[in-house]
Amino acid sequence: MFKSILILIYFLNFNSLHAGIKNDDTKKWWEITDSFLIDTKSFNIEPPLMYFWVKNPNYSKRRLIINCSTLEEMERYKQEKTEWRQVIFRSEKYKIVNQLCFLTSKENFKKERIAPKWAKKIIANSKKNISAESLKDEKSNQKKSQTFLD
Repeated sequence: MFKSILILIYFLNFNSLHAGIKNDDTKKWWEITDSFLIDTKSFNIEPPLMYFWVKNPNYSKRRLIINCSTLEEMERYKQEKTEWRQVIFRSEKYKIVNQLCFLTSKENFKKERIAPKWAKKIIANSKKNISAESLKDEKSNQKKSQTFLD
């Protein structure tokens, strides 16, 4: 009898054993490597430049600016900034260039067939931002045409 009650309690509480975050959509910072993280939600793409927030674990975030036309990068932290310098082959920043520069120019870059999760998140959020901006443009154009007709 006691065993059957324990088994019944186990099955009733089975769902609570799987509690926690179900998907990764809420995650803002994604690892490119163990020591380099990128913000997949707050970024800006203004061809040929890409602006990202990056950080190392236990340090403050800093602004990374990548010029996809020259493959150069610069970082800003508070009032300090580095000079423009070439992106180093096989570095974390090179991974960003390799995965995301196609967002600035489809003629000069191709999308990788197999993208890591952090790149997929940035690409998806970039598409959301583009569609949201086009909706805003359509609404403002409608308002302009309506006021012109009135």
